[in-house]
Amino acid sequence: MEIPRTSTCNVIYRCIISVLFTGLLCSAQLEVKVNDIETATDGDASTSLSCSFSGYSGTPATIILAWEKTDTETGQKQFLIQQFNGYPETIGRYTIEGQANLRIAGPITVDDVGRYTCKVSLIGGGAGGTQQASVELLINSPIQDLVMGVEGQIDLLGENDVVTMIESQPITIICWAKQANPAASVTWYLGDQMIVSGEEGFTIESHTEEVDQPGDSRLNTVSQLTFSPIYTQHQNKVLMCSAINDIMSDELSLSVYPRILVPPSNHYIVGYESGDMVPVVEGQVFTISCRAVESYPVTQLQWYLDGAPIEHGITANNVQNDDGRVTVMSTWTYMASRAKGDDGARVQCVASGEPLSATNSVYVTLDILYPPTEIGITGDSDHYKAGEPARGIVCSSSGGRPAPKVSWWLGNQEKVTGVLNSNYLDLEMTANDNGKIYTCLANNDANIGHPLRMDTAPLNILFPPACVMLTGEGAVVTGQEATLTCSVCSSNPAASTYWKKDNGIITGSTTERLQATTYSKGENKGQITEQKLILKVTPSYNGVKIQCFGRNHEFDNIETSSDKYELDVLFPPVYPNGCVTSLTGYRAPLKAGDSLTLLCTSCSSNPAATIRWYRDDEEVQGTNQDMLTDGLYNGQVTAQEITMVMSQEHHGSQYHCSAFNRMVPNVPAPSQKITLEVQYKPMIINHELNRKAAASSGEEARLHCQVNSNPSPQVYWFHDNKRVISDGFYYTVTIVTNGAITTSTLYISSVDPLRDYGTFNCTTNNSHGMDSFLIDMQGKSKSKPDSAVGVEVIHMTDTMVTVTWQPGFDGGERQLFYLKYRIFSQDGSHEWMTSSAVIEPPLVARDLDSSTQYEILVISENSLGSSESNTIVRQTMVSNVGTTSPQKDSRSTIGVPIGVAMAILAAVIIVIAIIVIICKNRKSRKSEKPATVRVSSFEIANRQQQNDLSLTYFTSATAPPNPPLRTVSVVPNNLAYDSKAIIAHPGQENHHHKRHYPEEEAIYSEVPFSYDMPDDDEAPPSYHGNTPPSENALADFSHQIINGLDGLYQNRRRDRMPTPSTSHSSKAPSPSSSGNESSHISAISNDSIYKDTPYRTHTGIYV
Repeated sequence: MEIPRTSTCNVIYRCIISVLFTGLLCSAQLEVKVNDIETATDGDASTSLSCSFSGYSGTPATIILAWEKTDTETGQKQFLIQQFNGYPETIGRYTIEGQANLRIAGPITVDDVGRYTCKVSLIGGGAGGTQQASVELLINSPIQDLVMGVEGQIDLLGENDVVTMIESQPITIICWAKQANPAASVTWYLGDQMIVSGEEGFTIESHTEEVDQPGDSRLNTVSQLTFSPIYTQHQNKVLMCSAINDIMSDELSLSVYPRILVPPSNHYIVGYESGDMVPVVEGQVFTISCRAVESYPVTQLQWYLDGAPIEHGITANNVQNDDGRVTVMSTWTYMASRAKGDDGARVQCVASGEPLSATNSVYVTLDILYPPTEIGITGDSDHYKAGEPARGIVCSSSGGRPAPKVSWWLGNQEKVTGVLNSNYLDLEMTANDNGKIYTCLANNDANIGHPLRMDTAPLNILFPPACVMLTGEGAVVTGQEATLTCSVCSSNPAASTYWKKDNGIITGSTTERLQATTYSKGENKGQITEQKLILKVTPSYNGVKIQCFGRNHEFDNIETSSDKYELDVLFPPVYPNGCVTSLTGYRAPLKAGDSLTLLCTSCSSNPAATIRWYRDDEEVQGTNQDMLTDGLYNGQVTAQEITMVMSQEHHGSQYHCSAFNRMVPNVPAPSQKITLEVQYKPMIINHELNRKAAASSGEEARLHCQVNSNPSPQVYWFHDNKRVISDGFYYTVTIVTNGAITTSTLYISSVDPLRDYGTFNCTTNNSHGMDSFLIDMQGKSKSKPDSAVGVEVIHMTDTMVTVTWQPGFDGGERQLFYLKYRIFSQDGSHEWMTSSAVIEPPLVARDLDSSTQYEILVISENSLGSSESNTIVRQTMVSNVGTTSPQKDSRSTIGVPIGVAMAILAAVIIVIAIIVIICKNRKSRKSEKPATVRVSSFEIANRQQQNDLSLTYFTSATAPPNPPLRTVSVVPNNLAYDSKAIIAHPGQENHHHKRHYPEEEAIYSEVPFSYDMPDDDEAPPSYHGNTPPSENALADFSHQIINGLDGLYQNRRRDRMPTPSTSHSSKAPSPSSSGNESSHISAISNDSIYKDTPYRTHTGIYV
């Protein structure tokens, strides 16, 4: 509040009155009466505070009446009106009526809340004395606004809006009654029934919160209604929020209509569980039905055969309940065949629609039944050599589904009952049976009445095997099983087998398993003997030789062997067990420009491992060829180097290598990770937009300087060839460090064109070098915006492109961006098209022609004009929607709808991503401005004498936190940084925060420097040919009134700050400043620091 100016006469007048008030003895008979509390309503035309006095004797010569107001939050007093013997009656909004009543002219607002004191003084006429009494004025306010929304949704609800919800899924609806005093009460209704919390599944939670506006005592009431909607009870009933407070005669209300979606209670294929096999006889028609039970609104059912939509043979039948829910049945009629690929085909019934948050699918698999295809007869173990009769015959059948039953017949008589697949003709033969024909019949469910048949074959002649073949599966991965198959050529009777490993006989074990011998028809109606050897291989099997032998026991003097088979065992580079890929060659720390060579060495592997290099878990290319040496288990060891020249981009990067065996996927052998530390000179990486800044006179301005540096840099600001000092009054410098990125922001609290317009220089240095950056500070409304730069396409399809850019300087006015684009041609004959406008990138150009070149540029526009960026030319992608392959069958046309759906889905995802980015950017901008730091002139002078050149510092990498503010003190000579909180005058109690954190947080340790920065009044030194502008000594402040202090104080010029490389001692404190400091600014103590609370000094100035 501004202090009213008064004339000399008014000052003398007040002094006389003060003497009269304080010099008179209080009369015991004088009594002043007021009401304890008076109330008024927000917006009233006026209000009156009652005050009367009595109990005095005689007729006073002079009656002095006075009213003053005390702010109940700050304790600050405000003089309102003073009257001598009835004059004056009115001052401003305040009038004394009646005996001593105070009338306040309207409109009445919440700013009128406070404690009002009525003072009465009587002088002369036998009456004398002074008395006073105080009354509290409270302002009542009706509800200013009533809004409703759904928890988790951004958009608010309007009157009669429809709220979509899913049955049985809890939903919370919130109602806000805003800015009322006293607080509003909220009532919920469903239909014409009031909702009671805890009944019928409803829960209501309500609370009040203060209005987020200083001095505003009104309250917001927040009421949350949570329930699980039930279709039969809640559908289409009015849900209403009603609110009222004690000063309102009518309630405010807001109504919405629930719309409840009901997913189907069951979705199934009739007669089957999802995943069942459905037996279907080939060539016969079958039907299958799918149901979705009781959904709202109706659920859509779609049939698919092996992923292709079924369009024909479908009938539908929908049944609607009385309450509107619908049961859907879809039936498909079809004739399956193996020729169409239906055997094992998946038949899906997919349910979709609004009631379902995602599609639901059930399926069955077609199992086509068909008759057996082959039948055969062979002899059994009862055999003879040439010239002797046979005694056993076996009939076997193959093919068909299910497996066929095999039986033997003689004429029309069944001799041997049927069994699956094969059956022995277990009849003893005699010479009389020679030439007799036995018939073997094979049938199953698909050929009942039409079995396969075959007659018996003549007897077989015994003979030994002529060869043995040993085959394997080729290379096998360690830990897996290697199967070797020994096939002994045709023999009658069947031959026996045995195995050797490196000349030792294999007898069978858990790691060398011999499977049972099997037999099959062979040449000359003999039998082929087959046996499998299954090895559980380890790397030690690599290179081992295996051999198989066959022998017919009827011919003891004949033995046949196979060729030797050499095992090829693939194993990853982790052997012997516990071996780890090594990574050597790194020694920290490194400097930019250094060369670093890392060596990665794998363990033994077969085949040789491939080395891959990774930087921050992203693969990078090695720089040298693999070096191979012999390893364990006949494997190889791989080594590879990578050589790099260090730069700032390598700092903080994690490198590791991994050895891969291409034949053993998913078994990488990674090395340990090393994190590179690279030291380099600071580099300012400011955005092009930061090269200019604009603010009008009296406005706040912010200048940003972002530095990439290791070790951490020192940052200095210069203006008009002088160093800018952070004083917390005109200039405040904030430092935010996030890893190697340091951001320094210069805040100018109130821009003075003569002082602040022009070029500011940000200069930074560390032990490896320096850098500087110029920023042009100018007034607003100076020009149209600068052109956008860095225009590039970040996403492209056949019909759209997404474009981003770097904004240029906005010219001091808010700027918007939009795209201009047209089809590219040499003569520029095509018309330009424009997109919608945004306040920041990116933008999307839609509805483009596929495989077409477009000219694209970005328009930057403010109220003063527009600028165009450079034009880029890009070609859209080729559309593949609707293309089909002539080699595909009719079901390949599914590519058309899938292509269209994928294009639509991609567009939706891009739009959602853009909205999320814009919302995050807006949110971050709202919180980027740190709290303003204000100190008194005496505090400034004290810091000058102590060389305490404080910089406001925030440890968060994002926006500065809400108070308490933290300051970083630069101590002369050693530049040790520490953090401390500015607290209230000792003895002042903080009533809001009781937690106490006295410890101090170390922010920086000593920072080494090799470059000296200049003193305030010295010219800048030369740094290897680079000369930054000199530092700016703090400007002399003129005499001015400091808010919160009654006197006039002179701000003094700050002493010079010693440079980091010198040991100058600070100047002696001025004698004129040391005596007055303690009378205005309290001592700041670190013994009582509260972490979460803003503080102020006893002068009322926030620090």
